[in-house]
Amino acid sequence: MGVAAIGSVSALEASRPVSPAGATKSFGEVLSATTTPPMRAPEAGANLLHSIADGQRRLDEIVARARSGQTFSPRQLLLLQAEVYRISEEVALVQRVVEEGLSGLKRLWTMQL
Repeated sequence: MGVAAIGSVSALEASRPVSPAGATKSFGEVLSATTTPPMRAPEAGANLLHSIADGQRRLDEIVARARSGQTFSPRQLLLLQAEVYRISEEVALVQRVVEEGLSGLKRLWTMQL
């Protein structure tokens, strides 16, 4: 679930799926080729939390580099925007899961037996 760090655009380009003829694969080909077995719930939750922590660390590094005077190319800025969006979506997902879990617990506590 990792996204290449902004400082390594070449690493991101190297990880792009390419067909043997050198042409970029279509979205359908990539989607069908990257199916993985479903994770167990605790594994998936732990991986999601680790991913969010890694994203936070990468964003902190990027902000520090920007404050030190480093300039970014438009391509790097687009990668940064995509990474921020991905992380914000992961955080929103975790927030929703926690809210639903707490709501369920509250309903259980108020049930009359």
